[in-house]
Amino acid sequence: MRPVLGIELGLSRCALVLADDRRAVDGTLHVRAWRVVQYQDSVSLAQELRRARLALGLPRRARVVVWPAPGDAGVVPADRPSAAGRFAPSAWRLREYVRPLVRAGFRISGIVTPAQALALRLGVDASPGAVVALAVDTRAGTLAVVDGGRALASRDLHWTIRAPEADAPLVDRYAFAAQVVPHLRDAIRLAAAHGVRVERVVLCGAVPALRALASPIIEDLDLEVETLDGVTAVTLDADAGADTIASLQLAAAVATAPPRFAALVDGERKRVFSASRLILGAMAAAVVVVALMLMIWPVSEDPAPRRSTVRTEGMGDARAGNGPDTVASVRYAQEDR
Repeated sequence: MRPVLGIELGLSRCALVLADDRRAVDGTLHVRAWRVVQYQDSVSLAQELRRARLALGLPRRARVVVWPAPGDAGVVPADRPSAAGRFAPSAWRLREYVRPLVRAGFRISGIVTPAQALALRLGVDASPGAVVALAVDTRAGTLAVVDGGRALASRDLHWTIRAPEADAPLVDRYAFAAQVVPHLRDAIRLAAAHGVRVERVVLCGAVPALRALASPIIEDLDLEVETLDGVTAVTLDADAGADTIASLQLAAAVATAPPRFAALVDGERKRVFSASRLILGAMAAAVVVVALMLMIWPVSEDPAPRRSTVRTEGMGDARAGNGPDTVASVRYAQEDR
């Protein structure tokens, strides 16, 4: 089986993981190449991704995890624990998000949300019991109740207090955890209402020193908290630190997903997002706009009325006639005048 490229498109970072599924051979999921790109705007992102694609020899076809922006529908502020939100964007919104990837030369074969990626990632481990999984980005977060690789419920958040840096004091980490814990409690109660008992909490994401966030969560929830930053079912070729491993989990999850997996946009069955098709779509839209403008554009009238060369009677005779002799007689009558 060919290696599959997974991309996690965050709000200020983009992680690429090229994974090789060897479960049928030796039971492992092997990462052949990876790269993390920090960016400021979509133009610089497209340029950096193109360089990474060429330098690492990455395939064009890719599966993508798309993080929502704070203003997207379904994304709730972290200081509102009672609010329920789920990121469910339209296809056109997703096209705008992945446009830098398309400009970099990638062809998008599937798009999932971070909550869907969490379910895919925990499905690889196949651990018994339900868990609450929390993916932490610097400005946003997603939690999902996962049981048997299936997401029972999910919530997409944007942080009121941003995720702490590596050298942040302990008080900042406790302040950040304080806005997370109420959402975790709601997720556990929701699972219990469906007859599911949550056994543990799992953390991953692009936050430095992720394990430091586990301590306040353990104190508040009295549950086991596991961080996906060590030896896992997905192994890396190159040496990578704990923070890097934790930040690659979602991209690795979508790269190692089954060929047929639930996705917001499934390019394996539908048309994939590619540069040529986006250009053709833009050209078709431009043609439609021009056609509509021509239909509604006011037509100027000729100010000088044209003189009629045939009298009313002649026109009436011509319409009544059925053969060429009748038309000829009208012409001859005009010439006689």
